[in-house]
Amino acid sequence: MRDDMTKIFHEPGRNGGGGNRNGKRHQRAIADGVTFEPMRRDRDRARHSAYAPLRQYLIKQVGRPWNEVFSDISHNTRSKSLTAQEVREAMVGMVETTVQLIDGQPHDERGRPITSNFWSPVWVHPETGILLRAPQQPRRRYSRKPSFEQIDIDANSKLVKLNDLWFVVNFAPLPAVLNPDEPERDIVLNVPACQGYMGYRNTGGNFRREWGGNVYAVSKRAASKKEIKKLVKTGS
Repeated sequence: MRDDMTKIFHEPGRNGGGGNRNGKRHQRAIADGVTFEPMRRDRDRARHSAYAPLRQYLIKQVGRPWNEVFSDISHNTRSKSLTAQEVREAMVGMVETTVQLIDGQPHDERGRPITSNFWSPVWVHPETGILLRAPQQPRRRYSRKPSFEQIDIDANSKLVKLNDLWFVVNFAPLPAVLNPDEPERDIVLNVPACQGYMGYRNTGGNFRREWGGNVYAVSKRAASKKEIKKLVKTGS
């Protein structure tokens, strides 16, 4: 552990985006005769800047016995100063030491899964005493479902359910550029059809989510009973 860790811990953090904007805003408010305090706090990185070196040190100690790591921390923060005490308590607080294994996965004393975050990057194995990296929490992925029930007929047409009725809808490739005089429109979505026209909600990405590709609906007709019976799964 670095001997100057306590000094680094109390170095002032760097503000993002050009300094303390709330301070400037507050000064302008005072100049304008406003007497209330701004409710939003200053947005700076001071806190994370102070704790980041401690977190990085703990991550580098993964694989070592926690008792040895704790001994090194205690040795380098043996000063009775308030700063040394803060560093020691902060580092110990970042380590999950009361751990139970459930199905081989680390959980805290309340039975909650231990996952990596800025303030708890590591944990101590309850049997071996080894410092280990907390597992990453899987990120949730959200996929937007199409607005309409649809069944592929071929490469250029689908059976699409609109207002509880089935239609055969034909598709064409999305134009790369919107024609301002005679813009192509998706007759189902009723929006201008273009890959990158940002003036409307349905840009190229939204067409891909709705229709599964860079295409737009150019025509539709009511599906016959024979087509519906052939293509739609009734579940019987």
